[in-house]
This record gives sequence, structure tokens and C-alpha cells, in this order.
Amino acid sequence: MRLRLLQGKLFIQVLLAVTLVGMFVVPAVADQVAELQNEISTLKQGQEKILEELAALKKLVQESPRAAPAAPGFKPKDLTLGDAHTLGAAAAPVTLFSYSDFHCPYCRRHATTVMNSLISEYVDDGSLRIVLREYPIPTLHPRATAAAKVAVCAGAQGQYQAMHDLLFSDQKATSDETFAAYATQLGLDPEDFQACVDSLETAARVRADIAEGQGLGVTGTPSFVIGLSDQDNPDKVRVTRFIRGAQPLSAFNNAIEEQLKKLEAAR
Repeated sequence: MRLRLLQGKLFIQVLLAVTLVGMFVVPAVADQVAELQNEISTLKQGQEKILEELAALKKLVQESPRAAPAAPGFKPKDLTLGDAHTLGAAAAPVTLFSYSDFHCPYCRRHATTVMNSLISEYVDDGSLRIVLREYPIPTLHPRATAAAKVAVCAGAQGQYQAMHDLLFSDQKATSDETFAAYATQLGLDPEDFQACVDSLETAARVRADIAEGQGLGVTGTPSFVIGLSDQDNPDKVRVTRFIRGAQPLSAFNNAIEEQLKKLEAAR
């Protein structure tokens, strides 16, 4: 009986001890948890602020004017337009040559963004002419040469730019059936179109564009050279600047304005 009483007292003492501990420890733990939560919230807010600042800095860098990168060892050269498709007036004082691969994602980005801005800002007011050259890289894009021929042959029937836009609209559509469907969509004569695509002359035309680009230092796409048009012979251009890669609009703005200043200084 006495043993039971002792056990009961011991139980009550333990219960009181636990209760007392809970009265002091639990609030202390709760305070620590609350403090940790506040610290986590503060860290999260700081992280969000850092990310916002990084995004703003990235945007500033992308939009800030910068000089277009030049090809190592590039030297001014005289180029002739030949049969290439052009955008803009023949009398435009500045000419930009574009070397592009229809299956290159960076070429697509340039063609669907920067090129449109160049057209509205410089081509439409007669300051700039854009010459579109073929530069397929079959080691990276097996059907790029076929696409280049398709564009050239659409151009033979006056629909180069329309075919250019279709080819860039879906770079995964690379089959001969798709190319034929594009030709039909543009109202091209199917027999003349296919004969042109299969001709040795068209293949030679594409190879000539590639050879010209290689002679300028083109090693990837898109690549560009820019210079002043010969005022006496619009088919001739003295290119003096190389622009490598899908650069932002500001890089092209700088290069074009540089050419226009040269022209003004020479007058």
C-alpha cells in the first residue's frame, strides 16, 4: 500500500515537472520558430530583390548601345550584288550583306525581330539596302542546303521574301513535300520550281554565296558585313565592318550610323 502511495506521488511530481517544463520550454521553442520564420521571410525578400536587380541589369546590358564585334583580321573588301535578293532601294547609301542558314535558330531570331526593325527604321526611308546571301551549314542542319535552293528558286519567280518568311516560320518542316507545298501556297509554277531546285546552276549559286562568306571570315550564322554603296555603280559595295552573330538592334544601329557619318564626312 505504501509502495502505491509512493508511486502515485512520484507520478504527480513527474506530471508537475513536465507541466512546468512545458510552460517555459514550449513558449521558448515557439519564439525560436517565429524568429526563424522571420529570418527566412527576410532572406526570401532579399533574394527576390537581388533577382529583380539582376533582371534589370541584364535588360540594361542587352539594350545598351555597343559596338558590333568584328571578325579577327577583317579587311575592307569590294563586293558585288549579283543575283541576290535585296530589300531596299538600289540607291541606298549603306548596304548590309546577311549570310544566313534557314535552319539556324539564331538566324530565325534575327530574321523575325532585328531585320523587321532595320526595315522600318532604315530600309523604308532609303538609307539602307539589305542583301540576303545563302550560307547553309549542312554539318549542323542537314536540310539547310535544300532550303537555300528552295528560297533561291522562289526568288526566280519573284517570291523570295515570301518563301524566306515561310521557311523561318517552322524550322522543323524540312521535307521536300513541305517545300513543294510552300511553292504551291505561293502560286509558283511547280515544274519550273522543281527544275530550278534540281539544277546545277542553283547549287552553284549557293556554293558561291558560301565561298564569298568564307572569304570574308564567316564561320557561323548569322554573319553580316556592312559598307557604303558605290554611288556610281549601285551593284558595287565597299564593306568595312563585320558583325558576327545575332546581335541586338543597337549593334546594327551603331554600324549603320557609323557608315552614314563616313558618307557625310566625305561630302
